[in-house]
Amino acid sequence: MSALLAITLATAAPLLWAAMGGLLSERSGVVNIALEGKILGGAFAAVAVSGYTGRPELGLVGAAAAGALLGLLHAWLCLGCRIDQIVSGVAINLLALGVTGYAVEAFYGLPGATPSVAKIGVWRPWGGEGPAISPLHVSVMAVWLLLTVFVNRTPWGLRLHAAGENPEALHAAGGHVTRIRTLAVGGGVRWPGWAARSSRSAASIISASACRVAVGFWRWPR
Repeated sequence: MSALLAITLATAAPLLWAAMGGLLSERSGVVNIALEGKILGGAFAAVAVSGYTGRPELGLVGAAAAGALLGLLHAWLCLGCRIDQIVSGVAINLLALGVTGYAVEAFYGLPGATPSVAKIGVWRPWGGEGPAISPLHVSVMAVWLLLTVFVNRTPWGLRLHAAGENPEALHAAGGHVTRIRTLAVGGGVRWPGWAARSSRSAASIISASACRVAVGFWRWPR
């Protein structure tokens, strides 16, 4: 049972990181179906930076940066250029799928796969054959609890909620709707990059790019 719990946590952690990033975007009123593309971009950035520097911590930074850049691109297309949010999300997914697939084959000569890179310190509580647990697997639960409090019990969370549900009221109260949405989409989607880094390997995500992150029930209970 303990081993099953560890495997479940290790498998679910990447999707939980992505789901939390998508939650912030959806709460702000921006439909974000580009999570898969952000995970792919973060996966490739993580393995490229980790492999080049030999430091998995920098790979985590690279993954977050890639996710944030794609998120800011989504925010600019949707909020700045007024492009349909679904169209923008699909375009980012296709862009990330094509670019990462080409880059993996061009740089590593392995279609749909990357070599193993150094990982952030992992813990194997059930021996060498058991599943490896990393700090990102454990910390995702703590961040989930903190995000629950942030979204539902803080003034910033209420502003985020107002940006999605009643932007006119937020604007009348002096809030900057576009700024809040940009921060939610561009800042929150660093987590899909961490989702990629928390996986056992970026190759497993790139080769299974149809991870199909479906974030449902994003209206968390009060």
